[in-house]
Amino acid sequence: MALYVVDKSEGEKVPFLRGILTRSLVKAGLSFDEAYRVADETREKLSSRGEVTKEELRRVVAKALSSLELDDVLSRYRARGQQFTITVTGRDGVISPFSRVLLEQSLDICALGPEQMEHLLQAVEASVRSLGQTVVSSSHIARLVYQHLLEFTSKESAHRYLLWLEFNSSGTPLVLLIGGTTGSGKSTIAAELSHSLNIVRTQSTDMLREVMRIMLPKRLLPTLHESSFSAYRAIPNSVDSISDTDSLEIGYLTQAERVGVAISAVLDRAVTEGVSIIIEGVHMHPELMRELESKIDAIVVPVIVASTKKKNLRKQLKGRGKMLSSRRSQRYMDNFESIWALQTFLLSESERLDVTIIPSTDLQDATSLMKEFIAEVLGRYYKADPEELLGKDKIKTAVSDSA
Repeated sequence: MALYVVDKSEGEKVPFLRGILTRSLVKAGLSFDEAYRVADETREKLSSRGEVTKEELRRVVAKALSSLELDDVLSRYRARGQQFTITVTGRDGVISPFSRVLLEQSLDICALGPEQMEHLLQAVEASVRSLGQTVVSSSHIARLVYQHLLEFTSKESAHRYLLWLEFNSSGTPLVLLIGGTTGSGKSTIAAELSHSLNIVRTQSTDMLREVMRIMLPKRLLPTLHESSFSAYRAIPNSVDSISDTDSLEIGYLTQAERVGVAISAVLDRAVTEGVSIIIEGVHMHPELMRELESKIDAIVVPVIVASTKKKNLRKQLKGRGKMLSSRRSQRYMDNFESIWALQTFLLSESERLDVTIIPSTDLQDATSLMKEFIAEVLGRYYKADPEELLGKDKIKTAVSDSA
């Protein structure tokens, strides 16, 4: 027999779906298997009734959680079921609904693991809802977040959160410069950082080179019409062999210098508009990074991403073949030694110019290392003083109010 859930406040009647209840219980802290079992048992218990109100359904689920002695899960489930909408007032007077998505973005700089992040989000949301207020200031939420970070994670994570909070209120653009050879994982890391740190502007240097290729014929700038690892072939009198590493490096540097003009233009525009940006690509040579860092009015984070073992780089290049045409993928494998030699050169230049190297053996770990390094750079610009940012003597008060 079909079971329907009646929402009296909305005047609606919808079918009971185990999947929806399961997801709600997972968000409250149950494992998927436990959540599905509770949802299934709830359906069996109520199916003979045909209809049940939303409030009755929540009481049945709450009783099931209580019988399992899952008090923390029960508390979070009840908090998620509160009907009122919480409005957040920002320091600038802007009003917006309370959002877990935005809360998570503010915490991403802390580089927490998935389980730790979910636990923290649930704890903060439960604390906010337990205030019983429909309007909460962003400063109050920030104090709750900071205290929960201290309680559930570490002082370092809490400090990173304050750094990100202070940076966001400064109006200064953040510029991430991510270099690395083909297959190093730089584009994947850039995409993840763009999403998690809410940096909407990203630019691939390969895309810039492609535009320049269309505008400038091969006879004028032949190196632009080759890949970075084969640009040396377009230089007159160059030796058509990768054994001559000087030739490989000169070809790359010649191409990188040309593309560097476009990179500088893109950055100048972003800084003029006051927006953060990620620029990633093989043409981000460490020397160009240092040059840009010294001349633009922004917080610049330069890194080189590298797959430091041949077998790992080869594996990553083969993996790219699943997303690219087999012809293009084969070209990477045919030129593997050139790509490896180019990476070796970039790593040497990074060491010479003291540019941070991010190993990409595990892309999730690499992304976390990137976030940690961004926080380290921000620490050179901001103090992240909790009393200045959150208000003296208000941090403990915020938590006691939510208890």
